[in-house]
Amino acid sequence: MNKLIRLLLMLSIIFLTSCGNNKSSDVDVSNDTTTIKELTVKWNDCLNKQDLQTLTALYAEQVSLYGTSISKEQAVSNKEGLFNKYSDFNQSITGDITVIKVTDQQYKVRFTKRSIFNGKTLDVQGYLLFDKVSDTWKITNESDDLTDKNITKVHIKEKRELKTCIDIVMEILRTSPVFLKRTKGLTEAIVKNGGTSYGIIIEGSPNPKNDDSFKYSQTYDFNLYEDYPDRIVTIDRFSFNPKERQLYEYDIVEDKLNPIDFERNLLLKFNEICK
Repeated sequence: MNKLIRLLLMLSIIFLTSCGNNKSSDVDVSNDTTTIKELTVKWNDCLNKQDLQTLTALYAEQVSLYGTSISKEQAVSNKEGLFNKYSDFNQSITGDITVIKVTDQQYKVRFTKRSIFNGKTLDVQGYLLFDKVSDTWKITNESDDLTDKNITKVHIKEKRELKTCIDIVMEILRTSPVFLKRTKGLTEAIVKNGGTSYGIIIEGSPNPKNDDSFKYSQTYDFNLYEDYPDRIVTIDRFSFNPKERQLYEYDIVEDKLNPIDFERNLLLKFNEICK
């Protein structure tokens, strides 16, 4: 009988220990989720309090900030520039914070954020990506769905096949050394100023309906613009003359078009398609 009692006691201890281990595992997962939520709230508070020192500690050494990979020092500098430019800046997280486990070492947080700056209010779906670095959770990615959508649009345009006249002319513009110089580092500068990206608007073309331009023109006319949540700012204008086979940049001071270089091999494709 004593042996039977001892056996039952041992089985009970093993069962209780097993249950205790499972409970401990659940607590660990819950603790990670709680920690990530707390860090997200802390990140938002740092922005509102303009606590750059604490904000620096939340970022990983390298962070993707609205589509641009930069150092944490640059990321914080961008935030400081935003605070200096918009004294009324304020950000709040509205609704629930959703924590999604990607791996044991990575979590994604989604939330609706309300940003107020320059007298405007904007609600977007924001997100943060946390990675465990040396047993500490760090922000490795900060962005929102609106920014990602705009970036995707730019990438799609850049990868378009050259099947139409407007495709070729756009490629002529994008390969121009002047255009490349104008847009080098432009996305980073725009993000630093609180914007999202840059883009090209087709203002006029010989085929406005097919080319989705705003008006008819004997030349292909483009506006290079910066995209901000509350406005679009045109920073340069270009024009391609199909008769002269020449690309121009508009000089606003002299009010004239200046010829600029471009990849002239593209004219072979233009001559082939745009007869």
